[in-house]
Amino acid sequence: MFVEELTTNDISVKIKMFAHRVIKQLLVTMVTVRNVGDVPVSLDINSSRVEDTEDLEVTHEVNQSIG
Repeated sequence: MFVEELTTNDISVKIKMFAHRVIKQLLVTMVTVRNVGDVPVSLDINSSRVEDTEDLEVTHEVNQSIG
């Protein structure tokens, strides 16, 4: 598991990356934001799809499991 935490006086952002318990080929990214200050915070999250690789074949069962 990879964990990174960024903290200031008013905000804390924790990012966790780990393999899914059932689908080992699936990388899970969890982002937790805590705002203890008075100023609203917005988080801009971008996700980019990478091209399929030859060393991984996504089967119908995996597609059904991850929706």
